[in-house]
Amino acid sequence: MVVLFHKDKSRRKGMITLGVFDCLLSLLSSNTSDSIELKVNLCKLIAKLAEDLTFCGVMVKKGIITPLIPLLTISIIESIDLRLEVVKIFAFLSRDESAKTFIATSGVLPLLILSLSEAIDLNPIHNNNEALQEWILLTIKHICESEPLREALIESKLVQPLLNVLNSTSQHSFTVIEYASSILELIVTIPRARDEIVNYEGVFTLISLLSRHPSIQIHALSALLILTASDELATTALLTGGGVGSLVSLLQSSDEAIQEKILELLLKLATMEEEFS
Repeated sequence: MVVLFHKDKSRRKGMITLGVFDCLLSLLSSNTSDSIELKVNLCKLIAKLAEDLTFCGVMVKKGIITPLIPLLTISIIESIDLRLEVVKIFAFLSRDESAKTFIATSGVLPLLILSLSEAIDLNPIHNNNEALQEWILLTIKHICESEPLREALIESKLVQPLLNVLNSTSQHSFTVIEYASSILELIVTIPRARDEIVNYEGVFTLISLLSRHPSIQIHALSALLILTASDELATTALLTGGGVGSLVSLLQSSDEAIQEKILELLLKLATMEEEFS
């Protein structure tokens, strides 16, 4: 096993010709063992190898995603530790364009979103729970970066669980909030997503994000700009929900990108007030 994890990646490439991936696929597809520990360790090894983009591509070509789907289903019932390792594999594989499309169209997304919803309810009971949210959101973020696949995320009912993550009072992970807010910024380009964000009071969620780290503020401001450009209800919610005070306070930011977005939003709000005065 020393060869498997040799620091010289060029030497690790030799594994491809040794039938390692065929062996892993066979083990993954086998139902002969009920041992959760064995499944967890197998998935840990696959996730470790999937960190390497070359290995990742080989795994996708070998069809390793297909047996991961029932394993993810089992993990939702049996083990959060197994679920974490399976989701890690999906996160690494989702960097590959063909894998990204497969994950978005094969029934994996509803399982990931279900796992995300359950993880919010469990937080912070289990030590792996925060990590699970991070890896699920990273997978979704990779998929969301492909504009044609965003509709599949909305079809899989992502909006409400995503807002629940951002609204969670026990959520302290910067990474979770950063991933979730960046996903929200990307899906707000979809008309149906905009409707759902407004219906689930997502404008107030975005206002609350204005008190976060500057990188999160940028995501929130970008989403608000898109929402207020196309939805009168979103603009009204921003005006009545304390959004103006938060925007004015943020004008003191030293980040010019933040200042520019705030000024654009304030101008839009001022124009709207003139139209209705």
